[in-house]
Amino acid sequence: MPQAMLPWGAAPETLLLPIGALPTGWQVEQASSSHAQNEAYRGPSIVVTRTYLRTIRSERSRVNHAVLWHRAEERARRNYETLKNPVFRDRQPWEEMIAWAYKSPYADEQNLVCVTDGVIEAEVYRCSFSARYGQYVSWLNFRVFPEHMVLDQVQEWIVTVDELFADVE
Repeated sequence: MPQAMLPWGAAPETLLLPIGALPTGWQVEQASSSHAQNEAYRGPSIVVTRTYLRTIRSERSRVNHAVLWHRAEERARRNYETLKNPVFRDRQPWEEMIAWAYKSPYADEQNLVCVTDGVIEAEVYRCSFSARYGQYVSWLNFRVFPEHMVLDQVQEWIVTVDELFADVE
């Protein structure tokens, strides 16, 4: 079966967080090059959404990265609006990430939300970086324990994902 390609001819994996960006010991738990293709008749047009997903984990920590392509940019805008505000109830802001205040040079829209949570047996960090690049929506969501990563690594993940979209039209 031929490899699924994105509209400009690149393989979907080229827009997903590369395994090499993660520390040793992390493994792909789930990967899908065309996780979903939804075609639905909506009045005079057909709505097409393609989703590419990769889940990576290390012991208790997990990183999910999804990329959604929409035929219509307006649909991408609406999808971004639903993903940009994750529900992190009763959590404290992760002050170091808030101070970092990353601004994407590539995204049309972006949102970064990071919190710290001591509810589980140890302190855990949760972040969601969602961004829209034209017809694409990227959603990087992770839950990591401090023993599995450091702040600089999390910042590198976000910048790495953002840079994957530098040439997306």
